[in-house]
Amino acid sequence: MSFLKKSFDFFVTILLWFYFVGGFFIFFIAVYAVAYVVCRDRETAFQAVNHYFYKGFFILARIVCPGLSIDVPEEVKNIGPCVVVCNHLSFLDPILLISIFRRNKTFVRSDFFQAPVFGWIIKTSGYISPMTNPALVGNAIEGIEGLEDYIKSGGVLFLFPEGSRSKDGRVGKFSKGAFGIAKLCSVGVTALYIENTEKVFTPGRFLFNTLEKNTIKIRVLKELSPKYDDESFSIKSLKDEVRNVYVERQGPN
Repeated sequence: MSFLKKSFDFFVTILLWFYFVGGFFIFFIAVYAVAYVVCRDRETAFQAVNHYFYKGFFILARIVCPGLSIDVPEEVKNIGPCVVVCNHLSFLDPILLISIFRRNKTFVRSDFFQAPVFGWIIKTSGYISPMTNPALVGNAIEGIEGLEDYIKSGGVLFLFPEGSRSKDGRVGKFSKGAFGIAKLCSVGVTALYIENTEKVFTPGRFLFNTLEKNTIKIRVLKELSPKYDDESFSIKSLKDEVRNVYVERQGPN
């Protein structure tokens, strides 16, 4: 049974990676090219293509993984405009959020901007690089300056305040960046909670877990509308308040 399971996991993994890589270069790259030439608002068009590309990935995953289901309530789908923060368990987390939100932005690792084709797509999609790479500081500044108008026009900025995937599933330390941006843009913060993506695609493992019964869930933990003009407000207190929501959700060790 173990051999058969590993064989099936391998087959499905190759199929999913073929969609991810082959489907991108065979079909979706042409869609991006058409959107670039035809659409006046290339950023919005590229975000929509990203959304449908990753939505297709999860539809395929549900079809080829017999035990997999994905539970995304309407409450989550209708979020916005706001800064969304979320716990981070797997490489699947960011593409899951892109598959949910048609208009989305996030910060992307600076080395991705250097990648052929993919770097062009994330730049045109309006994704933002960190300030750590001197060559991309202009992109970062321009992206941050445009966030207030983007969010207030209905877009969603999603961020993982832990900065990296949790190694044990427990919520880690939060950075203040997401909450500073929310204050800068004078918008609310919505805390989302993802469960079980790490069971489908475990960090450090190449194969997807395809036969185990598993439900990826995403829930709204809390929606906050901070009083940024209040003298008692601080970014640290907002960060700590949101992190405590995750700690309470997970319960004691």
